[in-house]
Amino acid sequence: MKYSIACSAVLLISIICISSRLTNNPKPNIICIIADDVGWNDVSYHGSDQISTPNIDSLGYHGLLLKRFYTQQVCTPSRAAFLTGQYPIRLGFQGYPLALGVPKHIPKDVNTLPISLKKLGYSTHLIGKWHLGYAKKEHTPLGYGYDTHFGYWNGFMGYFNHTIGAKYTGYDLHDNYQPITNKNGQYATDLFTERALDIIKNHPRQDSLHLVISHLAGHTGKTLKTDHESELEVANVTATNEKYSFIKDTNRRKLAENMDKSVGDVVEALAKRNMLENSIIVFFSDNGAPTYGMHANSGSNYPLRGIKMTMYDGGVRTPSVIYSPLLQRTGDVFNGLFHVSDWVPTLFRAAGGNIKDFGPTDGIDQWENLVNNQMLNERTELLVDIDPKFNYSAYIGYNGRYKLINHSYFSYNYTGDKGFTNPTIHYQRIKTSKTNIYIEKITNDRLTLKQTISLRNKVHLNCAPSAHEQERDEIRPCDGVCLFDLKEDPCEYRNVAAEHPEIVEYLSFKLNHLMREAKPKPPIGFDVRSDPKLCNNTWFNWLDHDGCWYNHLSNSFDNNSL
Repeated sequence: MKYSIACSAVLLISIICISSRLTNNPKPNIICIIADDVGWNDVSYHGSDQISTPNIDSLGYHGLLLKRFYTQQVCTPSRAAFLTGQYPIRLGFQGYPLALGVPKHIPKDVNTLPISLKKLGYSTHLIGKWHLGYAKKEHTPLGYGYDTHFGYWNGFMGYFNHTIGAKYTGYDLHDNYQPITNKNGQYATDLFTERALDIIKNHPRQDSLHLVISHLAGHTGKTLKTDHESELEVANVTATNEKYSFIKDTNRRKLAENMDKSVGDVVEALAKRNMLENSIIVFFSDNGAPTYGMHANSGSNYPLRGIKMTMYDGGVRTPSVIYSPLLQRTGDVFNGLFHVSDWVPTLFRAAGGNIKDFGPTDGIDQWENLVNNQMLNERTELLVDIDPKFNYSAYIGYNGRYKLINHSYFSYNYTGDKGFTNPTIHYQRIKTSKTNIYIEKITNDRLTLKQTISLRNKVHLNCAPSAHEQERDEIRPCDGVCLFDLKEDPCEYRNVAAEHPEIVEYLSFKLNHLMREAKPKPPIGFDVRSDPKLCNNTWFNWLDHDGCWYNHLSNSFDNNSL
């Protein structure tokens, strides 16, 4: 009897201890780091050491490298999908990105990831780019679930002067609704990193954190003669040219000086607060690189076909990795089809949410797929986009194997620097990166040279079969209907539409069905009431009832500094 009582007491104490530990262990922190206009070959884990990204690579090497991650072909639609989990066609945000001073926003009856995470007890913060509307305060990040926002509302801004616009020029750095003009001359990437570190440092550890760091890098910055012309900027041009002298393209040298160091600083901050052990860290680029053309950054999507703004894989298949101690099978490549909208149900589920409570999404919950690196709830098809302005569209189906493209916006083929590969140098950079050092401190996982070479080989795209070399040199633009076999031809050399009319018919049916469901996107131009000159040379919420709501602060602004 005494033995039974004693056992019961021990069991009770054990249950209390376990319950206490679970109670004090919050839901996982969810950290999302978004690069802007970074192409497939602009990260070193894809094989090129021309642009070294040891911290980003380390996240994937200790977590998962997403080999078939798809976004939209341009920034605004991608960010709409990431925020809501819906295809941009549901929101009227398909096609061309949001321009300056356009009174457009995400419908207010649409649920978002930060709104849902707040209901689960998360504190939510956005740093950097928004690009989803700002005509009213309620159209800015705080109106869609974020507790704070430090960054810019438009598509980009100068790295140092924090302005955007040629004909209409204004400051666009804001802290929530407050315009910030006293940080001119400070490099944007550094400002965003400092704010991220400050949020992590002051975050109560018993609470759960959702932090989105949406970098300006590697988008171009300073506006030139027109709104479609801008240039990349780095903190120190001389040092950058010396460091990357082996890169012939001076613009690409600037791209090489990217946000990778910031990633390492964020991981270090999480580790020092003992938050890394209970975090999910996601990294991805919002679309392919604009190798040339508007806002060209000399990024490389090699060996994929196409660039930003196109529906070829070079425009929509981008780098992405995920790291978390919650993943069971790590240090591997995730080969499943994954769309940017999938992050919403996936991360909501990881946070303990019930997908049924979120509402309608086009995204698929792939959390169990990622945790076990198995296809338990596999995505088999996705809408690339439907662009009513330029009358082109694309759809991937047949278990993710075939892509149908109707017309093409540009006839771009294969562009971008190949770079070069040196496995030993790459491994040395990985081992000494902050990300690798701090992850190895909390795990028994020790990367080897053999592992990094193996992972690079697994994620490599073999797109140059000798039988197709001549065809590649004679690639024709997709002026009508094109069908590509992404399994056998991942770089979209050969149009096989004539060989598979039944597949063309099926994918066209799926695409036409979605076209009928698409929310119209009426042409909306620049609203002259948004002119920054009306508000101390600052972009502002021009449709709010109080108009230029910070006129009383005009004396603190330097109106002659633009």
